[in-house]
Amino acid sequence: MYEDDKATLDFTSAHAGMGSFLFTPNIYKNYKIKLKNREAHTEYALPEIHSSGKVFQLLETNSDYVVFKINQSKEFEEEKVHLRLQIKGDGYLVSGRIKDELQLKIPIKDLPQGIAEVTLFDENLTPIAERLVYVNAHKKIHIKANLDKSEYHTKDKVQLHIKATDENGVPVVSHLGLRIFGHLYKNNEDSKTIESHYHLTSQLKGRLYNPSYYFDEKNANRQEALNLLLLTQGWRAYKWTESNLRESQNLKLVVFDSYRGVLKPKNRKIKKAHSMAKLFSFEFTEKKTKTKEYGLMMTDSLGRFTIASDYLKLVERDYLYISPFTDKKKFMMKIREDYFNGINKKRTDLINYYPIKKYSKPVKQRKPFVFKAKYILDEVTVKTKKGRSKYSKVLRSFLPEDDFVDRIRDCQFTLRQGDIYIIELDDGTFKRAKYYKKYRGNDIEKLLKELNWSRIKGYYGKKEFYKPVYDKNTEDASFLDTRTSLFWKPDIITNAQGEATITFYCSDINSLYFGEIEGVSGKGLLGSDKFKFSVVK
Repeated sequence: MYEDDKATLDFTSAHAGMGSFLFTPNIYKNYKIKLKNREAHTEYALPEIHSSGKVFQLLETNSDYVVFKINQSKEFEEEKVHLRLQIKGDGYLVSGRIKDELQLKIPIKDLPQGIAEVTLFDENLTPIAERLVYVNAHKKIHIKANLDKSEYHTKDKVQLHIKATDENGVPVVSHLGLRIFGHLYKNNEDSKTIESHYHLTSQLKGRLYNPSYYFDEKNANRQEALNLLLLTQGWRAYKWTESNLRESQNLKLVVFDSYRGVLKPKNRKIKKAHSMAKLFSFEFTEKKTKTKEYGLMMTDSLGRFTIASDYLKLVERDYLYISPFTDKKKFMMKIREDYFNGINKKRTDLINYYPIKKYSKPVKQRKPFVFKAKYILDEVTVKTKKGRSKYSKVLRSFLPEDDFVDRIRDCQFTLRQGDIYIIELDDGTFKRAKYYKKYRGNDIEKLLKELNWSRIKGYYGKKEFYKPVYDKNTEDASFLDTRTSLFWKPDIITNAQGEATITFYCSDINSLYFGEIEGVSGKGLLGSDKFKFSVVK
């Protein structure tokens, strides 16, 4: 640092280019900083120095208190000041009288872990200065992952014991996720954990370099580095005015856990739309089709109703059908089905950033979520005198009984979609019927519209991670296993003793493997752990 072009102070950065230093400026002097590097010397002028004011500084942070020192110019009269610390809707306000210097202590023992805002107010409650401070970093789950060996042979069985405790060493029931993968797939430039995401990157602006560094207990200077990081963030106040509150009313929710629909009368003369909606699904087999009914959904006075997520689970991988439980000719149904469009738009607009500039590029297109029904009806060809079609009962499930013909006679050609045919019934009478040979895309939508039905997609079934079991007596042991990801399980639950045991098998690739485990306790505490092992032939 230079004072009127005279070098007065040398300093170096402590972590990731961040550092700090203390000095008392002179209002009649000019100050600048010269950064020395291999290429050139870069100069930066310090901000304007004020002749008077108040400043406050963090002196100490421990598990019980944070201590701040407040100074003010000598020409100020003695007055009362306030210091407020707030975090996640909780906090404290302490006050004191200052002449030249004052120390204030704020209790934090009962506060959660995370970033806290500390604001200094004058006696008129006008904010003067603010900074961020990280508190209660010790409040976390301590996860320990212990392997039965440090080195394994190909296709060996691995046993992993997990232990989760709180900051006092008391076992806790936790929900954990575990993944084990080859070292070639470890991205050191994209370092994130559940702790760094919820406690840090989601709370600060901009991109952070190596955010997990501040939570790794192996880094002795992590608390000093975290304090420097928060000093660079400045003010973080939220300003709610009438204008931005009005804008927030127009925001559409993207995440949802239910569907909303409405029953509207087709005729405007019918004023009341109060009715019920019938919920049901189909189960398709080669021989028969079963209809499962889930009851009735009451609507309000405006005809609106909500379908809870429980029903979507009942029709996993398939559809839930809804029809008015009233005169279908008088009422029409409308269900909002554009939720996933909002999610997919967010995915396409998302930008991936990496700490190294050459890897920073926007993702132009991402694959949208695709939900497929488990059973899709193929095209049907009906020929003369072949008896009963095996698809007739499936078709009957979709068509009204008075428009469906179970047996088709004297038909020498392939039926075309939407054609009208005169068909002889079993009792010798003739009837006109419409034939649909496909039930995909717009075809099924036309049919549903004709029936005055609606349908929504159920939950997509979870994918099972491939986990082979090798035994000398099984045939699988002879196949070449080229897996680079050995294990993945997002739903590990520890018992009352905070313990869980996981077993899996290695592949035929001899390499170094990394394991990452992280999760949350019932009280909201977060934690993570890493381990590694080798596989040899």
